[in-house]
Amino acid sequence: MPTPSPLLVGSKGCPSCDGPPLSMGLEMQENDGHKFDSRDYSMVVKLRGVAPKPWRWEIYCAGQSRPIATSPEFFETATRAWRDGKTALQQLLARKQVA
Repeated sequence: MPTPSPLLVGSKGCPSCDGPPLSMGLEMQENDGHKFDSRDYSMVVKLRGVAPKPWRWEIYCAGQSRPIATSPEFFETATRAWRDGKTALQQLLARKQVA
């Protein structure tokens, strides 16, 4: 499975962690014992660009209207964006030690 691109991160942090926004490349602060729930996070694929690469994935945290992370590149197909985004979400959850 290919390694996903580094994340581009929104300007707001996640309300479930009460911390600052995520930084580039999935670098995150320790969770200080805070339990995260995987249901707080979701990944979606959206048509945001122009042909030939219009697709991008975005990761959202519950209660936020803006994504906390987005793909730095656009993809030719929604399927490719979905695969890359799913991997990025799994890495984010693993780093946050989600329950």
